[in-house]
Amino acid sequence: MKIMKKNKKEDSLAGLFRIFEEPKLKKKPVKLEIERKFLMKRVPRFLLVKGKQPFNILHIVQYYVGNDKDITIRYRESKNAMEEKSKYFLTKKKYSSFGTYEEDEKRISKAKFDLALKNAKEKTSITKTRMVYEYGGLKFEIDRYQDLTLVILEVELKNIKQKIKFPKFIKDCIIKEVTGMKELSNRNLAEKC
Repeated sequence: MKIMKKNKKEDSLAGLFRIFEEPKLKKKPVKLEIERKFLMKRVPRFLLVKGKQPFNILHIVQYYVGNDKDITIRYRESKNAMEEKSKYFLTKKKYSSFGTYEEDEKRISKAKFDLALKNAKEKTSITKTRMVYEYGGLKFEIDRYQDLTLVILEVELKNIKQKIKFPKFIKDCIIKEVTGMKELSNRNLAEKC
């Protein structure tokens, strides 16, 4: 009998302490963006041929707000050349390791996009045309910048050491890999425009 009372008492005390415990918050899983970047001589001619294209063309304007060097806050307006309406995104990126960033991106309304830019005390922007070509299970994103004579290729990967099989018409235009070169990050390029 005494053993049962002791267990009931312990159970009620444990229940009492549970009331005062901090609630356990579920951590949002961190999404990693893993990419390698390459400087190109030009946009491959194959992608400039008129007619039915085997890739998507996006017109992108990116705004960088604030001056925090550890976390990049970007607002993006993206319009597919085949669609009428733009899509708007808010992205927060934090450097993790070579070619790897923690990324939190969500789609937002045009009203939120406009309000954020209106209220931003510091902002820079960059405009580019992105051609997305899929090959070998990878997306090859080729960016041609509006106010710079620069073409950059980005390839998102599952891990930084993943082997990349380039289509020949892209490989022939690559000058060198520029992964990790801060001066060629979109944020730094926006400051030059």
